[in-house]
Amino acid sequence: MHDSNISGWWVLLVLVPPGTFVLLLLLLLLLLLLAIRRPRTEGARFDT
Repeated sequence: MHDSNISGWWVLLVLVPPGTFVLLLLLLLLLLLLAIRRPRTEGARFDT
């Protein structure tokens, strides 16, 4: 098989229990939401 990457992903999906996978996904979504909702203080960064 040349698609060793894809088979690796399938092995990961099989080895990792669905519960932990969902938990990781929720964590990622939460971090994404926090990053989006956080006010952008790019200008304040240079005012040290």
